[in-house]
Order: sequence, then C-alpha cells, then structure tokens
Amino acid sequence: MFYSVVVPVYNKRPHVRRAIESVLAQTEGNFELIVIDDSSTDGSADEISFFADPRIIRLHRDEAGPGGYAARNLGIREARAGWVAFLDADDEWDPRFLETISELRSRFPDARCACTAYWDVSTEGCRTYDAFSRKFGASEARRIDLIEYLRASSEGRCPIRTSAVSLDRALLLDIGLFPAGRSVRGGDNDTWFRAMRRTDLAWSPYRGAIYYRNAVNMTTTISRPDRNPCLEETIRAAISETPRSTMGRRLRFWFKRLANHEKKAALKNKIRKGTLSLADLKGIYPSVEPLYSSWIFAWALLPRGASRLAIDVYKRAKVSHSSASREEG
Repeated sequence: MFYSVVVPVYNKRPHVRRAIESVLAQTEGNFELIVIDDSSTDGSADEISFFADPRIIRLHRDEAGPGGYAARNLGIREARAGWVAFLDADDEWDPRFLETISELRSRFPDARCACTAYWDVSTEGCRTYDAFSRKFGASEARRIDLIEYLRASSEGRCPIRTSAVSLDRALLLDIGLFPAGRSVRGGDNDTWFRAMRRTDLAWSPYRGAIYYRNAVNMTTTISRPDRNPCLEETIRAAISETPRSTMGRRLRFWFKRLANHEKKAALKNKIRKGTLSLADLKGIYPSVEPLYSSWIFAWALLPRGASRLAIDVYKRAKVSHSSASREEG
C-alpha cells in the first residue's frame, strides 16, 4: 500500500531529524514523505535538507499558520497516495507503524480512518500508555464507531492522536481538511470529529507512535485560549443536523457531552482565577450533566471575592495536606 506522509515543521530543529528518520525506518517502505517548512526561523530547514532520500518532497510556506493546519492541508492537496498519514515534527514512529496501518486497512476495509495506540512521554521523560489505551484498550485490533468515539472523547480519552493516524485522502478533502484560519489549537480534534461522522475507526493497541510533551515550541504550551470556538461550532452544527429519531437522540446526547467536556477546562481555569461569571456558562448543556451544571452554576453565582477566597482556602488546605503527608512518610 502506498502512503503520503505529511510532516509540518515550524521551529522544530531539535526534533525534526528524529521524526524524519523514524519515517525512513518504516518496514512498510512504499510511501512519499512530504515535509512542509512552515516558515521556520530556527534552522529547521537545514535539518530537513540533511536528508537525500528520493521519497522526500520538500515544500515551503511563506507564512506560518497556527497549529500547522494550513501546512497539513497543503501536504494533503499535494499528496499522490490514496491514504495520508500525519507525523508532528517533534514526535516519532515505531518502525512498524505504517505496516500496522496497512494491517488495519486489510482487516477493516470499510473503515476510512486507521489509528494505533501510542506512547505518551511526559516532560520528565516518563513513558506511559495513552489515556484511551489505559481505560478502553484491548489485546486485539477493533473497530470503533461514532458513539464509542464520542463517549471516550467526552472523558478526555480521544482514541485518535495526530501522529498515530492515517485517513483516506478523499475523506479528508470531503470533510474540508483541517480548520486553517478557524482554530489556534484543538483543530485536530475538530477534524477527527468531522471524519468520525462519516466513517468508523480501525484501531490497534499496538503503540506505533511516541508523543513527546517536552518538545520545543509546542502549540499546547505556547497557546492556551479559554475556549475552542471552532469545535464548539462544529458540534452545534452536528446537533442541529441530527434527526430526532431514537439513534438521533442518542447521538445528540453524546454530542452535548463532548461539547460540555470542551468547555470544562476553560471553566476550571476561570474558577482558579476567580473570574467565572454566568456569561461563561453559555454553551453548557445542563440536560446531559445536571449535577455538574448545578455545581458550575452555583460557582458562577458567587461574588468574585467569595470565589477567590474559596480557591485560596482550598489551595492552603491542599498545601497543608501535602506537607503532612510528606512528614508522615
């Protein structure tokens, strides 16, 4: 099977050679590697030019795009293969990643999206299983439908990681590619959500990729908006488009649960700052999580000074408890 591997690069000089080498080391060698320099200024282009493999196609963009979405879209448009795989320039693949994707495609021919589990490496270098594998993983490859995807994602355990997924190129074009210009971060999940509404996911417990949290210039650390309006809008559109059948009601329930999950991190941040207001609760769906909705509504009703005081008391109690635990130890 022939693949187009898309690697966007923006100021990833310490890592990009590792990423490219992991692609070139694949046991499935039938691929083209499209590396897009997204206007890097740190010498990443020099690292890319180090390689002379004829399978490498080098592209350049004159203006960097947040999240690498525009760079990925360029790679998809230029791709010659029927399936496209993605690798972030600060991550790497195990040698059998593309081979495993091919096995998934053969076993689940109707699925137009295939993904493996992956290793999650902390900033301290600790390697653990990804969140989905830890709770929902299995010993064999399996098919994941939209409901299971929504259930896991609404718990913060999305089974798809950008550096561990490959999709049918026609599907990517059909759903409108990555949300370039619409999202600073979180656009990957928006893309997977739109893809999963069209197909099932073929998933393997084999850990074919390594996701590093200690990389330089990570979107998740340099950009932390309070909300992801791109995905919120996509979910709202999905809710309105879903028919009011038995299955439709079930889908709308999980769409709303996922929408709530996307809001929770921002609301928690507001609580920490003591700035939560009723206006911040717009977009929360109380019917699918009444207890959480009641709790967050009560927080929003607190005067700003009272909520700030409650947070300070909680922090002091937490510090005191940690100190006591260390002394006992």
